[in-house]
Amino acid sequence: MKVGIIGCGVMGSALAQTIVKNHEVTLYDHKKENAEPLGKKVGAPVATSLEKLAKGVEVVILAVKPKDVEKVADDLDPLLQNDTLLLSILSGTPLQRLKELFSNPKIFRLMPNLPILCGKGMIGVVEEEEHLEEDKIKVEKTLKGLGTITWFKEPLMNAFIALTGSNPAYIYLIIEAMVEAGISMGFKAAQAQEFILETFEGAVALLRHSKSLPEELRWRISSPGGTTIAGLN
Repeated sequence: MKVGIIGCGVMGSALAQTIVKNHEVTLYDHKKENAEPLGKKVGAPVATSLEKLAKGVEVVILAVKPKDVEKVADDLDPLLQNDTLLLSILSGTPLQRLKELFSNPKIFRLMPNLPILCGKGMIGVVEEEEHLEEDKIKVEKTLKGLGTITWFKEPLMNAFIALTGSNPAYIYLIIEAMVEAGISMGFKAAQAQEFILETFEGAVALLRHSKSLPEELRWRISSPGGTTIAGLN
C-alpha cells in the first residue's frame, strides 16, 4: 500500500522505519531537516508539500504535534479522498475533535509505543461501530511488523497510554538504577546491563509460562530470612 507519514519526530520516525519494510512510504515534515535525513535512512521519498504527499496515498499517518493539528487539517483535509484512511497518533486529541477537523477521510485514532522500533511495540487502536471490517483489516495491514495491535473503546485510551506509552521509560529507569548498583558492586557497566536484561527476559518468560500471579512468583523467590525479602523490605 501507499502510506504517507506526516511528521518525522520520534514516533513518526519510528513508524517509518518499520512500515517502509512492507509498504511504499512517503514522508513529509514542515521542517526539512527532520524529513530529509529520515528519508535517506529508510530509503523513502520526501514530499515537498502536503499536496504531493496526499496524491495517490491510501493511508495517511498523522504524527505531528497536537498543537499543529488545526493548521495541518486546514491544508490536508481538502486533499484527501473519502476512502483514504487517516491514522492519528496525536495524544490528547479524541476522535470527536479529529472528526471536527477532518471531514473527508476515514479516521482512526491509535497510540503506539517506542518498542515498535524493534517489532515489539504495543499499538492501541480505538474501535468504533462505524468502522468497516475491511478498513480495520487495512489498518492492521499498515501496522504489520510493529508489534501487538489491540482494539478498544476510546475511554480506555488514556489508561492504555499510561500502561504502555509511559511505562517503558519507567522500566529503563529501573534498569539504569540496577546497572549502577552492579557497577558499585564491581561489574563493568556492559556486563551488569547484560545480566539485568537477561534477568528481565527470564522473569517475563517465567511469568508467561507459569501463568502465575506476579506476587506468587515473588514469594516463591523470597525465602524466610533470606536476601530477597531483605531487599524487598
